[in-house]
Amino acid sequence: MKATQLLNEIMAVRLLDGQPVFPFREQEVEPASIDPFTNEILSFGVPSLSLRASLREERWNPHQIPVYAKRDIITVAQFEAWVRRADKVAKDPELADLLRLLDAYTHFQDSRYLEWFVLAWVIVEKHPYRIWKRFLKDEGLSRQRRDKLANTSAWSIDQVIESLGLLKEFTSMNIRYSCR
Repeated sequence: MKATQLLNEIMAVRLLDGQPVFPFREQEVEPASIDPFTNEILSFGVPSLSLRASLREERWNPHQIPVYAKRDIITVAQFEAWVRRADKVAKDPELADLLRLLDAYTHFQDSRYLEWFVLAWVIVEKHPYRIWKRFLKDEGLSRQRRDKLANTSAWSIDQVIESLGLLKEFTSMNIRYSCR
């Protein structure tokens, strides 16, 4: 479970860079043995039904890879940059929640439009609430008052957006998440 989560954080960062990626599913992540002294991978597995299994086959037979399995080769430096960015994102629980964008993207790619729309809508709607909660905290309001004003049952997304707009807190500068 932890390996899948970490891999998907890296994939989501790559997606935020505008590159198409697909999430790792739990059944695709298998144990690996790594020599603790040399960091050499001694053994690993990929389930044969996985799209990623065909990518692994390239090592032994590079001329018989299906077209859908072709991929860009990246540098170690590129991968390290993604890992650093994913680590930064993962340290912010609210921002890490945005990584569900990867699941929304996957639903879209799989033509599961209802699931894509609902998940994407949740992601979009959570952002103004995040700005609103940060604003309330920055204003130095008591915890009790912040909880009242951040109660989603009492404050609809429309009310939050209108309030943020009047307060000039909802601008193009704070609409985008940055994980660079």
